[in-house]
Amino acid sequence: FTKECGTDRINVAWFKGSSENHRDWQLLVDVVNHAAEVAAKEGVAIGYHNHDQEFLIKFNGKYVWDWLWERFSPLVKQEFDAGWCALAGVDPHEVLKRYPNRNPTVHVMPAIADAAGLEPGVAGVASVRDKVNWKKLLAEFAADGTQWFVVKPVIFPDSVLDMKSSIEFLKGLFYDKQ
Repeated sequence: FTKECGTDRINVAWFKGSSENHRDWQLLVDVVNHAAEVAAKEGVAIGYHNHDQEFLIKFNGKYVWDWLWERFSPLVKQEFDAGWCALAGVDPHEVLKRYPNRNPTVHVMPAIADAAGLEPGVAGVASVRDKVNWKKLLAEFAADGTQWFVVKPVIFPDSVLDMKSSIEFLKGLFYDKQ
């Protein structure tokens, strides 16, 4: 079905794992690894997408993100969300260094909070525009082989304004405004 739709990738968009124990996370690893093995035979890659929880929950002193990638098969790709990583207080530059060559798609969302006119910290939302050197980060991911940078809505109900704000910010990094 995936290939008939014209794509070669399936991403796990969300997993609500326990912060109390790692058993459900291990189940995720087992299922994703199996899916990656089966899908690879059809020329389809399986990826896993993060939110902030993977950088807030720790097992034995390790972020869940690191715990997962120590266990995921090399066939599994990252759909890394640099914005959620930064919101959790973790440097996305460092995460890329730990897991190179697994990032065909990267989510960027530098303007969340700005779009909704929220102050950082309101309703658990903060702006990551100034927390990350986005121009450098995007260049690092491009050099690593990233094919797609995805801007997605995060703030609701005005998700269009959220996306517009992020897109305008990112365009400003790469295009002369004249």
